[in-house]
Amino acid sequence: NSGQNTNSISVNWNSQNGGNICVTADNACGSSPAVCIPVTVDTIVVPALPTGNTVVCAGATHTYSAAALPAGSTYQWTVAAPAILVSGQGTSQISVTWGNTPSGNVCVNTTGDCGASAQACLPVSITSIPAIPVVGGNAVVCAGNTETYTLNPVPGATVYDWQVTGGTIAGGNGTATIQVLWDNMATGGSVCATAGNACGNSLPACLNITINPMLAAPVIAGDATLCPGDSGSYSILPI
Repeated sequence: NSGQNTNSISVNWNSQNGGNICVTADNACGSSPAVCIPVTVDTIVVPALPTGNTVVCAGATHTYSAAALPAGSTYQWTVAAPAILVSGQGTSQISVTWGNTPSGNVCVNTTGDCGASAQACLPVSITSIPAIPVVGGNAVVCAGNTETYTLNPVPGATVYDWQVTGGTIAGGNGTATIQVLWDNMATGGSVCATAGNACGNSLPACLNITINPMLAAPVIAGDATLCPGDSGSYSILPI
């Protein structure tokens, strides 16, 4: 840039390949032998995208890694709350415990002699255990009848597990709607359900059931043999 023919110069390095700085001392009798020093040109090292799980469960801890850096460079990791960087800051590998948010990022940048790089960020999708469902359907039923019970869709749930006492699931287990055949001899029962996904199952929601028994067949008492024109009297015992 400047300083030629003086004892000090300014140089702008245009290449990452580096080069040599050489100088001779000159006068009317000629030039001295050249003296040279080699110059290495450093660059800001931009890290590659971190590697690790991109679909995780809330509360789970996972490991994330970055590619090796040239000597003299360091790592700076960033995760946003409620995620927690558990260990590994400043190294090529960290552990992260994920919070209960829909998504997050694992970001890393590097610092070296030439300064800090831009961040490289890995997007992460976070899944939570589903909320407790709500069971809907008749709570007072007749023995021997088949009734339908339903759940409102629970966000994030991929399967529903039902448990029934006092009856039998006739169809629909694993879905949001089931049919229950109530036992002839039962006087009470329950319908319970959990919502689940890859991260686990919710606590159960239960609906208590009252089962009214089937009525006994009446027995008719009265005149069984009559003459034409006679009146007969008939009755049953109260049920």
